Amino acid sequence: MIDVNLYCGEYPFRRLPRTTGDGLLQLMDAIGCERAVATPFAAIFYKDNLDGLRKAIEETAGVGERVFFYAVINPAFPGWERDAREALTLPGVVGWRLFPRYHHYEWLDPQVITLLQIAGEQKVPVNLTARLVDDRLDHWLLRVPPLDLDQVAGLLKQCRNTTLLLSHFYTNELNLLASAIKSHPQAYLDIGNTKPNVFWFDQVATQFDPTRLVLGTGAPLYYYQGTLLSLAKAEMDETTRHRLSHENAQRLFWEINPEGPGANNYRERNFASSS
Repeated sequence: MIDVNLYCGEYPFRRLPRTTGDGLLQLMDAIGCERAVATPFAAIFYKDNLDGLRKAIEETAGVGERVFFYAVINPAFPGWERDAREALTLPGVVGWRLFPRYHHYEWLDPQVITLLQIAGEQKVPVNLTARLVDDRLDHWLLRVPPLDLDQVAGLLKQCRNTTLLLSHFYTNELNLLASAIKSHPQAYLDIGNTKPNVFWFDQVATQFDPTRLVLGTGAPLYYYQGTLLSLAKAEMDETTRHRLSHENAQRLFWEINPEGPGANNYRERNFASSS
């Protein structure tokens, strides 16, 4: 499978296993993951997100073509345009990721719209993240505002030329956003960590376009077996199951734009690992 939502590096609020180097590869092997797009915790929690990304790239040197990265961009931070451009030149970066609630800006702020317009022009996938953990479990040092689904729907409607991936949205939230998601020509859903009911994995490929569904475990912040078991037990044909676990992510990050950051970084990492 291709895991579109792996985390790496040191989490600031509790110890997590297997987050760097060989440990990260061991985690991927346990998941059965051939490739992953990872988000460094340092890139979320450092004031300078790009410095956190560079740190993670150094810590995972030598992993070859298996681990790729989102660059976390904070459009409320001065110089974000420069950071976004520079991030795409770093090895392994295949997309941008936004954490509006953790970085304290609104989904519909003008700079967010500008960033997504740039992403659309450059064919850069953007991950829109609802949360890291259940709101009740956030550390007391964090001040995380409520999730505004109306703003998320408005953002989907305004940025139709940008490839978007929604992560860490719960099933009830996705149901409320269904109309905006379905009408967006390039919106993908990460169906891991969605707090699904017992039948949701059976129904999701009929509720939403199965070519727009991808799988992220959230490991090691989340226990990966729950997501994998849900997919394995879901009543869907093997073609659909392969789409969800591999084919759609391959297209999203490495085929939509053959000359984009994903394709270029894939070639660079393949070359580096074979030299």
